[in-house]
Amino acid sequence: MIRIQENHDIFSHMDKLPPLTALKVFEAVARTGSLTAAARELSVTHSAVSHQVRRLEYDLGITLLGRRGRGVAPTAAGERLARGLGDGFREISRAVAAVRPGGQGREITVSCLGTFLLHWLIPRIYLFKAAWPGVQLKLVEDVGPLDAPAVPYDVAIRVGRPPWPRGIDVTVLERETVGPVLSRDLADSLAIRSFADLGDAPLVHTRTRPTAWADWAAAAGAAPPEGGSVTWFDHYYFLLEGVRGGLGLGVAPEQLIRGELARGNIVAPFGFVPSGNDYVMAAAEDAGDPAVLAFKSWLLGEFRGGEPSA
Repeated sequence: MIRIQENHDIFSHMDKLPPLTALKVFEAVARTGSLTAAARELSVTHSAVSHQVRRLEYDLGITLLGRRGRGVAPTAAGERLARGLGDGFREISRAVAAVRPGGQGREITVSCLGTFLLHWLIPRIYLFKAAWPGVQLKLVEDVGPLDAPAVPYDVAIRVGRPPWPRGIDVTVLERETVGPVLSRDLADSLAIRSFADLGDAPLVHTRTRPTAWADWAAAAGAAPPEGGSVTWFDHYYFLLEGVRGGLGLGVAPEQLIRGELARGNIVAPFGFVPSGNDYVMAAAEDAGDPAVLAFKSWLLGEFRGGEPSA
């Protein structure tokens, strides 16, 4: 009798939940910060997204979203709800992937930029392998657009800004933030405390983002520094190695160096500002594959967790 009553209570609580569609739409809006981006991700219209959010706010009797610049941002209550929904949807994805046949032994191709592969993904792969030992990963470097990759992919990770190609299932993982960084030893010797101190400091640049310093300065409200000496690299991963080796200050994404920031090996004297780019994940047409679902769920969890493991 007790078990029956408990089950009845569970389903009674479920009956009081808002529609699942409205919850899914709201989570996407809160995560992407945009009704338009959420509509694109869910393959529905902007008005449909707006309607579902209003319906959810009406059902709950609270305001969940507010305006922030050109986009939207969750209220305090909306933030709590979005966080819980995100965790819940990821658990659902894991549960479904775990019982679907065919996931074990499946090889999936993950395509991403070389710098992201080297400095973010590879140091974390052991975490995915521990959770999904039967899923094999083929990691490939690719700078091609999502709709015209050099190598066909199951999951692709890119850095950029919308609009994204039509017909591609794109999920925003995180807004990219960038700032000047340098090694701890160089920071101790230079004692940089203000923007003016950058005028005589050694700077490093990369040809893949030649305007990184100017873009950061504009976002931070500073004048672009000329630097005491300048070193150029062909690729971002060379720049990061130069920073680690004490060659100078370079503008780098916070997402790629969180572990070293936490350990104090690298210092960010002025913090980080939004670059205008997003880290996004795209899935191929067979996105319902349990192995693909497993990797997508894990990747999203790693970004949401924010724990530095690299």
